[in-house]
Amino acid sequence: MTDYSTDDEIALKECGLSSIDVLRMLTTVPAMRLGLAREGTLEPGKLADFVVLGSNPERDALALTDVEVTVRSSRIMWQRPQS
Repeated sequence: MTDYSTDDEIALKECGLSSIDVLRMLTTVPAMRLGLAREGTLEPGKLADFVVLGSNPERDALALTDVEVTVRSSRIMWQRPQS
């Protein structure tokens, strides 16, 4: 996405929020506010939008920038080029 950056949310970790708090701010909290919390599961037969990260965001919020694959409606939209 060129029109939005998560830099501000990730910087909140410097204000004392944990990495898991930042992760929730970017994932489950917006889903709940949009009334989509019950749809936020990966299950056979469901369409899915998600990213695969190369490192653990529970340990470091910057892992949210380490995107390996982006999937939308169960189709790969972007994949990091193999090095």
